Amino acid sequence: MHYEDNTAAVKITAGINLLAGIWLIASPWIYRSYMASNAWNSWIVGALIVVFAVSRLSQPMATRWLSVLNLLLGAWTFASPWIYGYTWEWGIQRHHPLYGRKISP
Repeated sequence: MHYEDNTAAVKITAGINLLAGIWLIASPWIYRSYMASNAWNSWIVGALIVVFAVSRLSQPMATRWLSVLNLLLGAWTFASPWIYGYTWEWGIQRHHPLYGRKISP
C-alpha cells in the first residue's frame, strides 16, 4: 500500500509540474515579452519541465532521478529574474519565483 500511495503522490506532483511547465512556455506571450532576449529561458526550462513531468507520469518510480533535475530547474526558475535582470517587469518577476517553488519537490 505504501508503494501505491507514493506513486499517486508522484503522479500528482508530476501533473502540477506539467501545468507549471506549460505556463512557463506560454508566459512570454501572455506577458508580451516574447521578443525579449530572455524569453528563451522560459521556453527551454518550461519544455524541460514538461518532458520530465510526462516521463514521471508515465513511469513514476523508474524516473525518480528526474526529481533532482526538477529541483535544479525549480531553483533556476526561482532565481532567473534576478540573474537576467528582469525584476522590473512585475508579472514575469512575480511568476518565476512562484513557479520555481512549485516545481521544486
